[in-house]
Amino acid sequence: MSKLTKDEVRANRLKWLEALESGEYRQVHGNGLAVNGAYCCLGVACEVMGGGEWAGREYSFPDGSFVDSDGAGVDSLARCVSGPLLRWLGMSDDARWACINWNDNTDMEFAAPLTFPEIAQKMRGRWRLPKEQG
Repeated sequence: MSKLTKDEVRANRLKWLEALESGEYRQVHGNGLAVNGAYCCLGVACEVMGGGEWAGREYSFPDGSFVDSDGAGVDSLARCVSGPLLRWLGMSDDARWACINWNDNTDMEFAAPLTFPEIAQKMRGRWRLPKEQG
């Protein structure tokens, strides 16, 4: 994957945030990228990025790299977004871990894991991408 422009990264981020806000994806907590048709927030990003392929809980990226989230939990998610997905979203290491925590409440920071719309709202603030009205 070649280096993306700022405009391309912005468009990718908006696609992911809009998908999280759409209500089209069921959310899973603490079980990897995708389980039985439900996704963590980063699994939704894999879906939106496209070009890859799911085989059970394993996602293969177009460049041949893959992530196997079958029971590997947070470590597997970290490997996933340190590669193609991280570049596609222009996501920092801090943002990556924040998303994992918000989705799974790994740090017990909240009373419960955040919903996809709540995660999208936090990332919009972090990336300064306000939701357009209308």
